[in-house]
Amino acid sequence: MECVAAVTGKGKIDFVDIASENYSPEKNMVGIGGLEFETVMKSIHGILPDGTVISGIEVFRRLYEAVGLG
Repeated sequence: MECVAAVTGKGKIDFVDIASENYSPEKNMVGIGGLEFETVMKSIHGILPDGTVISGIEVFRRLYEAVGLG
């Protein structure tokens, strides 16, 4: 499943299925605008609690860290 991962609190990770009919870029807004479908399909993206957008291997590093495996 292609997804945008948002780390929303200590140890909490929300996964968003961007291939879903219900995906809404507006629900994943960040400082400079929404993460559009075409953008997030190119690589995995994450939105940190402060709204910072990260992508690629940094997302996995932060995910592992958030769940205590990093």
